[in-house]
Amino acid sequence: MSAPARAVVIGGGFAGVASAVELSRRGWRVTLVEARRKAGGRATSFVDPESGETIDNGQHLLMGCYTATRELLHTLGTSHLVRFQKRLSITMIEEGGRTTRLSCPPLPSPAHLLAGLLTFKGLTLADKAALLRCAPRLMKENGNGMTVEGWLDALGQTENLRERFWRPLAVAALNEATAVAGAELLTGVLRVAFGQGASGSGLGFPRAGLSDLHAEPAAAWLGTHGGELLTGTAASGIDIAAGRASAVVLRDGTRLECDAVVLAVPHTAVAELLPSTFLDADPKLARASDLGLSAIASVNIWYDRRVTELGFFGQIGGTVQFVFNKSVLWDQSVAKGSYLACVISAASGLKESTKEEIAQAAVEELGRYIPATRAAKVLRTMVVREKQATFSGRPDLLWLRPGSATALPNLALAGDWTDTGLPGTIEGAVRSGVAAAGVITAT
Repeated sequence: MSAPARAVVIGGGFAGVASAVELSRRGWRVTLVEARRKAGGRATSFVDPESGETIDNGQHLLMGCYTATRELLHTLGTSHLVRFQKRLSITMIEEGGRTTRLSCPPLPSPAHLLAGLLTFKGLTLADKAALLRCAPRLMKENGNGMTVEGWLDALGQTENLRERFWRPLAVAALNEATAVAGAELLTGVLRVAFGQGASGSGLGFPRAGLSDLHAEPAAAWLGTHGGELLTGTAASGIDIAAGRASAVVLRDGTRLECDAVVLAVPHTAVAELLPSTFLDADPKLARASDLGLSAIASVNIWYDRRVTELGFFGQIGGTVQFVFNKSVLWDQSVAKGSYLACVISAASGLKESTKEEIAQAAVEELGRYIPATRAAKVLRTMVVREKQATFSGRPDLLWLRPGSATALPNLALAGDWTDTGLPGTIEGAVRSGVAAAGVITAT
């Protein structure tokens, strides 16, 4: 009986984990290589040495339509760590504390979204008329070549609709300003999230740290399936011989001989690992870094008392788009006291601000949206910035997103920056990892 084929997956984020698991399921022996001391990439968590609490490096939501992600978590045995809504229901808060709720009824797509919006408080008759006029085109037009704002212009969407619905949705999903991000990324989200029935748009809230969802369970799962995870192990290049990837070279000079390679690193690192001759022959890979970067900042705030019973809410018109109340979402044994994690997407504009300034601004803003926080004492804050959270998504550069296959039959690409049809999301990353495994096993 011949030995299993060997694959090396470079990059231990969701894309790399998904690819490694899928290859293992198909009978390959996999080595997953991660440069950082722990796997997880941009969706990881760590234990705060001061409090002992688990802190995510950036808050992430899942959705019911995340079929590939849900299958991965099921395989890893961690699907119970995410609580999914049966259908979308989200509270939005305005300055002063007035709340309104977007709730989609159990109707066929996209009627459930339209029905939810038509009952959304704060919309005028003109807003609702604009929605109804664009409804027949909503799931059909790709918006290719347009920014999100340009697409909304073409659909005749009012400023109030943009402020209350479109911009919170787009900025959170695309992690970029709507005047910059490509509309085709948003329409891809709409088709997946709102085109598959009411349950597809339901939100999924992790009840534990992100590392507990995929990175740490993946290490154990690979170990029981003949594979391994190497952390703190940086790759320096890929050897190519006779038109095939033959080995991954580590920074310490070690060679990992293999039958196939999956490159699941950020788009900014691709050029560092591939030979220049290979890059010269592929303009997309040669220019991958031109896809740009957009940051996310998470502001963790601990109060001395309960300030809200809402587990999750959005802020209309705020710098903080969404707030995770981990004192409600997580078990008290995991999240102690009153702990709010505030998300600032498209946060590249804050690069000159100090963490103290970002935290203070978030605390002051919460005071305007959640009046109860004004009487509460801030015990502590912690700002976590992911400067390279996602690719930027400018419409004129989206053509640079490559597919999973490369010119070499046994070298595949994975990552949320590849051409998944989605923006830089967990689901896009997982789908890309599965697709890369399919490329490899088809050779």
